[in-house]
Amino acid sequence: MTRADNQYLALGSSLSRAEDRSLPKSSKNWVELAGVFGVVASLVFVGLEVRQNTAAVRGATHQAIADASFQQVVWFADNEKLRPIWIRIRDDGAVPEDFTPEENLIIGANYVMAIRRIENIYVQVREGLVEEEAILRFRPSEDYFDSPYFHEFWKGWGPQMEPAFLEYFESEFLP
Repeated sequence: MTRADNQYLALGSSLSRAEDRSLPKSSKNWVELAGVFGVVASLVFVGLEVRQNTAAVRGATHQAIADASFQQVVWFADNEKLRPIWIRIRDDGAVPEDFTPEENLIIGANYVMAIRRIENIYVQVREGLVEEEAILRFRPSEDYFDSPYFHEFWKGWGPQMEPAFLEYFESEFLP
């Protein structure tokens, strides 16, 4: 051992002896207890902050889902070309061959928007951001995907989806 090491050890042992002399044993116990309490209080505070942040994220997620649903309804209601197409699909059982390319583009975009919105909610449920009921709350009407037009559209578009979502969508939304 070098002389510097001996001096360091001597300094360290004299400091610990000085600390031992500065506080009575019962006071040291109280200081340690206060330290433990401080650590526990800090952990509780962090836990509460995480819980509060999680609630805020969930609230923002619900609002985003509601906004997307509202935007789709407004887009549908304001789209002068879509409404008569939709009526022909719903009431007359029209299929893609019954429409012009422009009309097929409009209805295809409408279906894609609805499917992507459901897929977004599905992913958020899977990630634990919202509960599964959110999908039911924001789903289209029962007849929305129940048409010959949609079934033909889905044959070409559905296989592009992630397999887990594809299975979920077909089991929950397709009759």
